[in-house]
Amino acid sequence: MRILLISMNNGFNDDVLKLLNPENEYCAFVVDNVEATRALLSPLGYPAEKIFPFYELQDCVKNFYFDCVLCFGAGELTLPDEVKRCGVPRNKFIHLYGINSGYNFLLNRALDYYKKNFKQFKIFATGMSYSQHVFLPEVFTKKLFNFCIPSQDLYYDYKIAKSVISTGGGVKTCTY
Repeated sequence: MRILLISMNNGFNDDVLKLLNPENEYCAFVVDNVEATRALLSPLGYPAEKIFPFYELQDCVKNFYFDCVLCFGAGELTLPDEVKRCGVPRNKFIHLYGINSGYNFLLNRALDYYKKNFKQFKIFATGMSYSQHVFLPEVFTKKLFNFCIPSQDLYYDYKIAKSVISTGGGVKTCTY
């Protein structure tokens, strides 16, 4: 597969480098920090001339053949709009938001953990990033499991709550 890779907010680090599959061909790397990315990728055999600054994204989309545009970088909520403006079809765009940040959340793993240990917890919380930063387990007197994640929508809040309650970990009455 031929990939045009976009990384923002100094997204390249050791964890992300492990994700680069040598079976894939990377036609270009579009980044916000060209020099740092060249320093990381050169020892791995990726030529410096394949690394472009973000302001050249439109030219890269126009001039390179790719099967997929793969993007990662924390905090880049507007990036899909930028890629769309460059003419990348939606079915060729994959946005791995937050893959190299603290927001990377493995929901199935968390639900499995909760199901195995639900008796330890007296409270659970679901919601988006605002509630993620409000429901801090260390400020509660009873043990809290926080399922809040960025960009969480009501549908998944409901599904999480339904799963938690069905494990026997849900409380049927509310005590203030």
